[in-house]
Order: sequence, then structure tokens, then C-alpha cells
Amino acid sequence: MLRLTSLLILGLSCHGFGQTLTGQVYMLAEDFSADKCEAFAECDCCSGDIYFLSADKFCFVSRCISGDSYFMGSYSTKASKLRLAFGKKYVDEITDEEYNVTKLETKTKNTDPIELDIARCGQKIRLTHATIREWKNGSRYEQKDEALMMKELMTSKTWLQLSR
Repeated sequence: MLRLTSLLILGLSCHGFGQTLTGQVYMLAEDFSADKCEAFAECDCCSGDIYFLSADKFCFVSRCISGDSYFMGSYSTKASKLRLAFGKKYVDEITDEEYNVTKLETKTKNTDPIELDIARCGQKIRLTHATIREWKNGSRYEQKDEALMMKELMTSKTWLQLSR
């Protein structure tokens, strides 16, 4: 009985989790602080952010000092899994020697869908991926920062080019 109750609670919490992703932003990185239940990056080009734009659309930004890459796609949750399906189009920021963005390049490529595990870490949600080093751990940014992050994304030249 206890096992069935645990499965139901986990299933409901993941289902509820899927209902509340809109407007949330998660960092994906290799490193993770179990004490704080937070992902963090200690290197260049080893982290990214997932912006959950609506009930089924996301933007992923791969972070690099030499220029970020922006991807768009759709997502879904089922049980304790988050599935990200990427669109073909993405935008790379091209930078100069001082890392100022000088131009944007729109490119296309086929990217296989990616599935992340959803689990709890204390009172927080933790995302994990078994094989992609830079996506090994994921955690939500502070709620107070998400609205500003979302606004900055939506008004960025890179996003505007990607979403055309």
C-alpha cells in the first residue's frame, strides 16, 4: 500500500509539475550542489538555460562566452520524464575578440529529442540526464528572477530572429 501511495504521489507531483512549467527557467549544467539543490557551472560552454514559454513551447540557450546558441522546440511531461523536441532552426551569436556579439547566424540541423528525468531534491525539482555532461543536472532559477529573465529573452535580437 505504501509503495502504491508513493507512486501515486510521485505521479501527481510530476503531473502537477508539468502544469506549472510556463514562465519557469531552469539551468542545466554538469555540477550540482546537493546541499542547495542547485545546478551550477564552473566552466565556459558547459551550461544552458531552458525557458518554458507556454504549456508546450520552450527555448533553450546554450551559454558560451564566445556566443550563445538559441534553440526552440516543444516539450511534454509524462510520469517523471520531461521530453524536449527541438525545431530544426537555431541561431548562433557570433562575437569579436572582446566577446561582443557582432552578428547572428541562423542555421538548421536535425536534433533528436532529449528526455530528462524529473525528481525531487528537498522542496525543489531536479532535472537530470544520464549521458549529456552539460545537461547532467538541472534546477530552477529563483522565482524572483524568472520574469526579468523571460523579458530579456523575449526582447533580445537573437530571440526575435529565431522566432521569425
